[in-house]
Amino acid sequence: MSKIWAKSGKKYDGSHITLGEHTLGLLKHLEELREIIPSVVSDYYKPLQLAIFAHDLGKVSPSFQIDVGNWNYSPKVSFPNVPHSIFSLLWIDKEKIKEKTGIKDETELRILLSAIAFHHWRDNFQNIILGLDEDFKRAVKKVLEDSDLREKLLENLKAQFESSEFVHLLKFDEDLAYSIAEGVDMSFWVIPPYHCYFLPYRLNLNEEQKKKFILTSGLLMRIDHFASFVQKEGLKEPIEKSPPSYLTVQESIINKLQEKAKGKPLWQIEELNGEKAKEKNVILIAPTGSGKTEFAFLWGAGEKLIFTLPLRSAVNSIFERATQYFNPDNDSDNVGLLHSDADIYLVTKTENFEGENFKVLELARHLSMPVIVSTGDQIFPSALKYPGYEKIYATLAYSRLIIDEIQAYDPKAVAIIVKLIEDVVKLGGKFLLMTATLPKFVLEEIKRRIGEENYISINRYEKLYPSSIDIQAKHYVQLRQGSIDIQEIIKKAKEGKRVLVILNTVEEAQKIYENIKENAKDQGVWVCLIHSRFTIKDREIIEREIMEEFFNPKPKDENRGKILVATQVVEASLDIDADILYTELAPLDALVQRMGRVMRRIKEDELSKENLQNSDIEKPNVVIFYQKPQGNTKLTSGAGPVYHYDLLIRSLALLYQKEGTLSEEDIEKLFSQSNNKEESDLLNKLLEKIEKAKRSNQENYFPLPEHEKEILIEELYATLPQNSKYLMDFYNTLSILDAGYVSDKKFEALRIFREIYTVPAIPAERLEDFKKSITEFLKRDKISYTTFKMDVLSNYVVNVDIRRYIKDDRFSLYDVSYVVDEIKGLEEEDRKRIKGWLSGVYRVNLEYNSDLGLNAKGIENEDTPII
Repeated sequence: MSKIWAKSGKKYDGSHITLGEHTLGLLKHLEELREIIPSVVSDYYKPLQLAIFAHDLGKVSPSFQIDVGNWNYSPKVSFPNVPHSIFSLLWIDKEKIKEKTGIKDETELRILLSAIAFHHWRDNFQNIILGLDEDFKRAVKKVLEDSDLREKLLENLKAQFESSEFVHLLKFDEDLAYSIAEGVDMSFWVIPPYHCYFLPYRLNLNEEQKKKFILTSGLLMRIDHFASFVQKEGLKEPIEKSPPSYLTVQESIINKLQEKAKGKPLWQIEELNGEKAKEKNVILIAPTGSGKTEFAFLWGAGEKLIFTLPLRSAVNSIFERATQYFNPDNDSDNVGLLHSDADIYLVTKTENFEGENFKVLELARHLSMPVIVSTGDQIFPSALKYPGYEKIYATLAYSRLIIDEIQAYDPKAVAIIVKLIEDVVKLGGKFLLMTATLPKFVLEEIKRRIGEENYISINRYEKLYPSSIDIQAKHYVQLRQGSIDIQEIIKKAKEGKRVLVILNTVEEAQKIYENIKENAKDQGVWVCLIHSRFTIKDREIIEREIMEEFFNPKPKDENRGKILVATQVVEASLDIDADILYTELAPLDALVQRMGRVMRRIKEDELSKENLQNSDIEKPNVVIFYQKPQGNTKLTSGAGPVYHYDLLIRSLALLYQKEGTLSEEDIEKLFSQSNNKEESDLLNKLLEKIEKAKRSNQENYFPLPEHEKEILIEELYATLPQNSKYLMDFYNTLSILDAGYVSDKKFEALRIFREIYTVPAIPAERLEDFKKSITEFLKRDKISYTTFKMDVLSNYVVNVDIRRYIKDDRFSLYDVSYVVDEIKGLEEEDRKRIKGWLSGVYRVNLEYNSDLGLNAKGIENEDTPII
């Protein structure tokens, strides 16, 4: 009898993994899951056992064995190359499976067979299911017509599993084989999981059947992928580690919080105990810097926890904080990091990347760590049901999902998150949505979908700022029509102030930075620029310098003038403390985030007359600029591509109402007429009203206390008409998802979630240096994609706006991998490897330098916060 290999690659010891060994490993990991999450696995235990046993039986195919290099395999016959997962269905006794599992319902059997058939999905599966794939039909006919071949294949399988309790389930299914050979639609046996074409097959499933479908398929995928990883690496890791105990984490967090609280009660503990929030889904609305993160850690402690944020830099920061609480002995690895550059971040933290950090990275990718800190784009696109989404959904079914900074996502992404929340609740998982601001329409949609009884809402604004208390403000806002005043910015810096200047696009930020730098020359003022169009290495250097100069809190004795020019990248990712902010107009929730970087040293519980009177607060310390649109001049840079016009116009109107220039009646009248008006008409009417108000003092400013910020943002979204582009994007996306939309590919789901408009590219003027770096890199003893990213790509790659290079549906950028062919003396293996690593990286004819970053002239849409 011939051994059946499970994989082409060898194990760490040089031997090949057999099908029997691989399957045994999966069954062992199923037992581990059963012990860690019995409430989930117990209901699906028997079907999962059978799915694991049968999932790779199709690897008995002669063509598969030749593909993985098993040259001694017998029978050695010409055989069509077919997907092993669907081919597996031909080798199991369906009636005995029903006896073994107790399945009586045909739909439940189809769910089990679907988990087996589709645990790997390929593009040609649709044709196979419809009976249109000629290779698959020829393969099945060959087995049907050649009894010797059929018996030998069956004998090979039985030899692999001779000691298994499931060996008696092995049998060639002639009924299924004849149907496939005749081109009959396979949907009688399986439920096709993807493609909108197959939606009618899925609509007949009730909620319990859908849950069983997702959990059976998803857990099989997780176990299969994890077993392949640990078997190849020779690791003895469990598929799920038990999380550290709640009491251990609680003690660590409380000790940290009490250092800052100075004897005051900890609101996090009060809310968890008072509302019994620990056992519930929670929506938490609280100001920036009030301790939401520690509340989230306490809420999730003791169970599997997945913490999501929109920005990689913010994820890295929370990862560091999580390790302090969830790795209490500094000896265990309980916290995983998950984002596209997690490998680079981890390797910069320690020299031992090939050892422990490699393991931490891979275990996080396999969702096996008790605590995972992740960018949202690693989790949320699963709501678009791309092939393999079940792996994430099955994990969310027993996890606690934390969604932070939801205001940083665009309306389509928010709709996807709302759909995911609905699905998580149906699956039995729990969620904590926490934010400084939450539009009412989002809250109402969540309430409608999951039921008010299935979550509690905690609003810290109401408890921090009760209306009976005279709360002071740390932010004083001034509105100005016109260009940003460069000379005033420099003057404030020369007075020893930390000045933060935030623009909406990279192009505008570069222009303002160059202007300030030229005018502040030789005046002893520190000036810096940050945006998203720097290389990774340059941005790391810039961020380190910023944190040295703008660190929070600002010392009382600091008197050196400093100016930081930035885009939206500073809104949530950097813990900086400025004295004054000059910013372009943006939607109110973005402006509130920007204000959060001003006088950050004053915490919310310190907002009293005594503290503020003793503080060196500029009045105004938030200056918001906008322009009257005419010619090429927009209301603000990025109006349209970056920020919706309707949000910008309404934000400006509400700020002028707060200032006192416009009355509530003015606002109501303006917005009541807006439903049938173009945005330009609405803006013109608003600007006319402002001009007619004839403000007595052009230097008016007004205080904006923390609780009033939340009220303003609520009013902003409440004024949006139902036909506004912002709300249409949100509700249309939800409607599409509710209709059963699925993405054909994971990449497509990611693109929809992030509205990706950028691609990685290398400026043409740097290609010669880039080639030299590749040559030097290949002289090393050990090379890997991670070290290539960290030591080569991170020095050259920047993001460019893809829309500049698309015309008539044609993409005019060229893949940069051709440069590898220009490097002399490369080994063929190295050439192929580097070309593969450069796939999807492009050449761009734009200038770059480490001071300004990529020359952004002509780029319209920059710095989408979720990228």
